[in-house]
Parts: sequence; C-alpha cells; structure tokens
Amino acid sequence: MGQAVPASECGVTALSMEFVSKPEEAHRLRTAIPAAIEGVLGQVPGFSGCMLLISDKEPRLVTVITFWEGEHRAGLSRNGVAWIRKIAAPFLDHCLQVRTHDAFSPVTALTSHVSVDSVVEDRYRVSVRQ
Repeated sequence: MGQAVPASECGVTALSMEFVSKPEEAHRLRTAIPAAIEGVLGQVPGFSGCMLLISDKEPRLVTVITFWEGEHRAGLSRNGVAWIRKIAAPFLDHCLQVRTHDAFSPVTALTSHVSVDSVVEDRYRVSVRQ
C-alpha cells in the first residue's frame, strides 16, 4: 500500500455534513442526494465529486462528503456549505455537524484523473468526476 499524500500536495479539500434524515425520507437518500449534488455542483469549477455514507446501524444517520480541488478549494468548500444545506433541506431532520478537512489518500500519488462510480457493500455510493 502507498503512503498518505497530504492535501497541500494533492490539492484536495473535503467538506462533510453529518445529519439525521427525516424518517419518511430515509428510503430516498441513496439515489436522491448524489443525483442532487451532481446536478447542482457538477458544473461548479473546483468540484471534483461526492460521497454519501449511510450508517448500517441507523439508516437515518447520513454523512455527505464533497471534494474540492484547485487553487481556491478552501473557499469553494466553504461556499459549498450553503449548497449542501439547500440540497439536504428536504431530507434534513437536524444537522449534527459540518466540517472542512484537508484530504489525504493512502496512495502513492493522487491525480484528478480518478473515475469511480460504484456501490461498495451496498451502503456507500462514490461519485468522483474527472
């Protein structure tokens, strides 16, 4: 396995929002949130993808992570907070936390040429744009 590459070298910032969904909306999260994020943020310069995590123990506990790259990634991720809150609003019971992270990857080199669109353990949808 490779070693972690710091965000300063790979240029990636992650914005995460953890929330509890409305009980009546939990069944729609897997498809609706990634599609809405891609629809709203897909053409925004610096947006490089998203990940949706749904707890296997509590299906209403959700984490949305968006990835930002480029010179102005920190500012873009801060602006992304308002976008993510608007996207999550129809599903949101209450927000637990919003955080910005420097992203690290356990690979030798991270490039923006990664293309992943798969379901892992039928719980996590990964969508990273080229």
